[in-house]
Amino acid sequence: MTYTVIVKRYAPFTTFGGGYHGDGRNSAKLAGSARTWGFITFDLETGVIKKSALSSPTWKTAKPEEKKTQTPRITVTTRSFQAGKELNFTAHTEGSNPMVKGSPDIDTFIDIRYRSGKIDGCLRGDDFPNAEVFLVQGELTASQQKTSPACIDAQELCHFQTKWGPNRGPFTRLFGAHAKQFLKAFNADICI
Repeated sequence: MTYTVIVKRYAPFTTFGGGYHGDGRNSAKLAGSARTWGFITFDLETGVIKKSALSSPTWKTAKPEEKKTQTPRITVTTRSFQAGKELNFTAHTEGSNPMVKGSPDIDTFIDIRYRSGKIDGCLRGDDFPNAEVFLVQGELTASQQKTSPACIDAQELCHFQTKWGPNRGPFTRLFGAHAKQFLKAFNADICI
């Protein structure tokens, strides 16, 4: 059986960080835009893990015609594996504002443990902006990753909401990886 974990970081504001467009939502939405996306596909029989990352376009609200995207970095470390029974890994995504040279990364760490039909873990990293985690059955194609169609059957695993505002958050909460900063835990039966 193969599953894909999708971890996204999104700005819930209409604008943030000195006039950049936000994602304009405050609830988890698989098809919603995000500052960083991480896709981690894992096969429970073989332990093979594939990874990819992308971002939605970024632009200044005063110049919406000038859009840029980036490809965030993503790494995955397998902690343990028993064919069909258990898989334990950590993924890390990091990506910054592609329009601001030298801007700090949004760092997200996700610890995942699959065990006998259950999945649990936690989010760590920067406490700005919001984060959301979904689980889908199978592997998403490159086209599905780019369009994130709402028709994909997904299970929401976790939703973290920042307490930091649209201007203070990006200027004070993103410097450093914050690998030990706990954001939110999750524990669920797989129901897809």
